[in-house]
Amino acid sequence: MKQDILTALVEVAGEHARLCLVEFKFRSLFPSWLIVTGEDQIEIIATPWENDHQKHKQTMRIKKRLKQTRAKAYSLVCEAWVAIYKDEPGSHGFIRPAQRADRQEVVMVVAVDRTRAKFGRWKIVRAPTTEQIIGLERNDFDSEWGQPESWMAHLLEEEP
Repeated sequence: MKQDILTALVEVAGEHARLCLVEFKFRSLFPSWLIVTGEDQIEIIATPWENDHQKHKQTMRIKKRLKQTRAKAYSLVCEAWVAIYKDEPGSHGFIRPAQRADRQEVVMVVAVDRTRAKFGRWKIVRAPTTEQIIGLERNDFDSEWGQPESWMAHLLEEEP
């Protein structure tokens, strides 16, 4: 049976992250895109960024490349911070996960075709004394909450 392209893209991205962080012991993971072009060719592009401005600029570069190649699908894998947001009395509104004490460090994957998006997530496991990354544990989103939403899952959409 043929594997769904989005499932395959999530699995390939997760393995890429495992190889880079665990096997090759890179200190961090460059945000990396895998593009399936309209001619069924594969392109892999790393887009390092250090802040939201650079992230937006690099993502717009990728969006342009998706259009140039008439892409059928793409995936993005990167490190991220996640936290559970609860709107509780006394809270001071939304605080970005990177700024929260209860944050978790993860590898995040989004895979997208023209009609769907699929996400994958792996918790980063570090050695307690050296902080060296020693593993990635699959930790997908709880299905009762549904799939997460991200503007990076909409790069194949045509602009009005």
